[in-house]
Amino acid sequence: MKPLRIGMAAIVWLVAMPETGWGRYEPPGPEGASAVDAARHYASLAYESDDIRSARANLRATVGCLSPERPENEGARACPGVPDGAISAVRDPGIAQQLAYARSEGLRALKAPDLTSARADALAAMDYLQSASIDESSGARNGTSAFTVASPTLADGDFISRQDAAASKNCGGQDISPPVQWSNEPSGTRSFAVTMFDPDGDKGLGFTHWIIYDIPKSVHVLSRGAGDAPSEAFVAGTNSNRTKLYSGPCPPAGNQPHHYVISVYALDLAPGELGPGLDRDAFLRAIGKHSLAEASLVVRYER
Repeated sequence: MKPLRIGMAAIVWLVAMPETGWGRYEPPGPEGASAVDAARHYASLAYESDDIRSARANLRATVGCLSPERPENEGARACPGVPDGAISAVRDPGIAQQLAYARSEGLRALKAPDLTSARADALAAMDYLQSASIDESSGARNGTSAFTVASPTLADGDFISRQDAAASKNCGGQDISPPVQWSNEPSGTRSFAVTMFDPDGDKGLGFTHWIIYDIPKSVHVLSRGAGDAPSEAFVAGTNSNRTKLYSGPCPPAGNQPHHYVISVYALDLAPGELGPGLDRDAFLRAIGKHSLAEASLVVRYER
């Protein structure tokens, strides 16, 4: 068999080629786009990728667009196609919180072991970026007020009560789910879903405490303790403890306060269209393009 010969020009081309070919290339960001728009663009490309290398290339760009300083320290890259000055836009306090969680999902996706997991995390990042874009445009959506979520007992950034914490592992709580209410859903909404997710949990990989869906469109309130027992009012998904009930927070003792994102999704899916017992990744994949709006409340807890 004759030895394979490669010309010098081909060798130079292979060495110089900047992450192109073999699924590692991401198209440049939209010309003139802000860092937030570019991040949304790359997260969308990651979600639509057919191979893990393409997904990771676009995820690195997503995180880079949301990193005001030295994203390469975390395996990210600069924001392709966006001037350096545009990256400072992510420091706007009105949208910083949603962008921080989008970045967290992007970093989590970069560590995903397979394409399915990476796409699910990319979708979660897209969701947070969509919320940020609504805030960035003063909450306008089709000329109406923005979809909002609140709690009668908690404000954004508050510490949840000890009763809401986990009852197991010496956490001292009672696993009582907090009350949640929402309003101003977009037209076309046919059902709602609620999740509570800790992006700081499981050593930064994230932990799902609560997931319910198939909530009828006429319902806008979940009372305190609504997630503590099975109910015919909604379908329960599977949390990270592999149960279908609310599982209260229990961060490691001595950690910095963990953040708990309570999200409400307005879906164009009628109750019954989603399968039972979905975990968070499966849920995010299932709602895909069916999420009309998402609103979040972020609370904290520490031991």
